[in-house]
Amino acid sequence: MGHVAAEDRDRFQGTYDELCQDPDSLWSLECRIVRGDNTVRWVAIHGRLSQHPGTITPYVSGTLLDITDRRSADALRQRLAAILDATPDLVGIAESDGRIGYLNPAGRALLEIPADENLDSMLIADLHPPDVVQKLAEEWLPIATANGIWEGETLVSTRSGKVIPLSQVIVCHKSDSGDVAAYSTIARDITERQRAELQVRESEMHLRRILDNLLAFVGVLDLDGTVLQANQTALVAGGLEPADVIGKKFWECSWWSHDARVANQLRAACERAARGEVVRYDAVVRMAGDELTMIDFMIGPAVDDQGRITHLIPSGIDIADRKRAEVALQESEAFVRSVLESSADCVKVLSLDGNLVSMNHPGQCAMEIDDFSTVCGVEWLQFWPE
Repeated sequence: MGHVAAEDRDRFQGTYDELCQDPDSLWSLECRIVRGDNTVRWVAIHGRLSQHPGTITPYVSGTLLDITDRRSADALRQRLAAILDATPDLVGIAESDGRIGYLNPAGRALLEIPADENLDSMLIADLHPPDVVQKLAEEWLPIATANGIWEGETLVSTRSGKVIPLSQVIVCHKSDSGDVAAYSTIARDITERQRAELQVRESEMHLRRILDNLLAFVGVLDLDGTVLQANQTALVAGGLEPADVIGKKFWECSWWSHDARVANQLRAACERAARGEVVRYDAVVRMAGDELTMIDFMIGPAVDDQGRITHLIPSGIDIADRKRAEVALQESEAFVRSVLESSADCVKVLSLDGNLVSMNHPGQCAMEIDDFSTVCGVEWLQFWPE
């Protein structure tokens, strides 16, 4: 008993005492022993009490079998079984002829199969819609057989007729002779993932519709200036298709590439925006037909909930008409001023409420005004006391 591990000595002694009370019984015990080199091994003891003729001291005769490897394998199988029972994913095994041999609790719950129902008569085909069964037979299982594995998205049918989308992996297991021995699978319900993906797609489409209907030119860039999106307004104005700009550096696109100085200014603006700045300036861009026009351009960072910069958002508004109007106004003002200054009479301009806005030089001289800024805005009647 000195070689029996301390943890098993009470159990060893107890079973031995039971054997002594029933000498005709078979002693069967698994326990650990400590060898001379202090290594621990599991052994299986099978024996009976025996007694040499003429003696009164019994002894045990039987076998002592080292089962350490078997115990390790059993422990591993138990851990794997516990994992399969606990995983929320469907795990199953089918024979080469399609008969279901194993389905873990999560798989049974997903497919609405009672935990105590026998699976012997159930086939793979019973778990899928007809069109999926055909794909399994003609495409997916042959691929798994040829390559060892198939993975993709599929559908299963529950007992109540509900169809559930799955992300599935099928593994083919072969015998030493190369014949198919079984198929195992692990699959995950992706209903919520697909619903979330659909919501994201719908949200992106909604945002795209909004962007495309804006009168402004709007885009989305990666942090390195690569174009990810450009709204329809910008594309149409530039005579471009999405393929002409998506994936290119923004400053290399047709809008900007007509002038190296314009492109370099934009590149510098993108770098500043990537550091968190908002940059705004008037820029000359190329539109359809190589027409150049002026836009009010702005680019700034887009940040996530943690405040991290994720993208750059450029935008622009065509201000060519506004610029032309400003130039026309300046020219008109210059013309009027030249007319006023050329007159020898006192010519003044009053606001609607009678305040002095402007006066030509002869008028200032006649009124003895040395600095017009001192009287600009003064009510004109004050120059004519009662």
